[in-house]
Amino acid sequence: MAAKESEEQANHHHQLELLSLPDELLLSVSSFAPPKDLLNLQCVCSRLHALDTDFIWQNLCKQRWQNWPRYKLTPSRLEWMDDNLLLSNWKERFLWAEEDFARTKITREELEELDWSLNFTAIAGGRGEETTRWCKFRSGFLLIPVFMPLPYEIYDEKSPSPCTRFNNVKDDSVKTCTEQWLKISNFDPHHISRSTIDGEWIITNNNVTIVSNDAKSGPNTHSRSILLGT
Repeated sequence: MAAKESEEQANHHHQLELLSLPDELLLSVSSFAPPKDLLNLQCVCSRLHALDTDFIWQNLCKQRWQNWPRYKLTPSRLEWMDDNLLLSNWKERFLWAEEDFARTKITREELEELDWSLNFTAIAGGRGEETTRWCKFRSGFLLIPVFMPLPYEIYDEKSPSPCTRFNNVKDDSVKTCTEQWLKISNFDPHHISRSTIDGEWIITNNNVTIVSNDAKSGPNTHSRSILLGT
């Protein structure tokens, strides 16, 4: 109990020290705070809450999204955000991205707008780079070179069979959606997952792996290792 009271007193003392700083110094100190701490500071410090911290949050967005291809602040991404996000400041954009990055349900629009790479698993004859190829979801079909178009349908419900593909993953680098699955032609159900490292989408069953990617650079390191089965 005494230790807790001592910690609370120390936190209160630090808050008083912050409140005594001029605005410019208060902003400067706050710019070094991690996002969670900055959020808490803005909740307890009315002065900081009233100050313009947009430049701090923009910098936090740049840092946070650096290795997230779907969010990285490129000119085209900035244009998309300005056109599609009705958010007034960078703090709101940061919080939106955190929620969106954690999402594991994909939309049909995303499915058909994104570029994808496909590979067979080892048990289905996959041989790493040699059997990797591009593919595209378009107008209700999965298009793969040298294959006939394969009809697909996305279901917002629990998959008829459980996803066991990532059972041996010991960390949280892949999150599998339990409320959505993909039917491609007459093949076994395809499960929808997402990398928690780079945010790319991963569609799998026991025979194939389909990973979203940047058409120019291909899948990112984590997603690519899953695609190649390494």
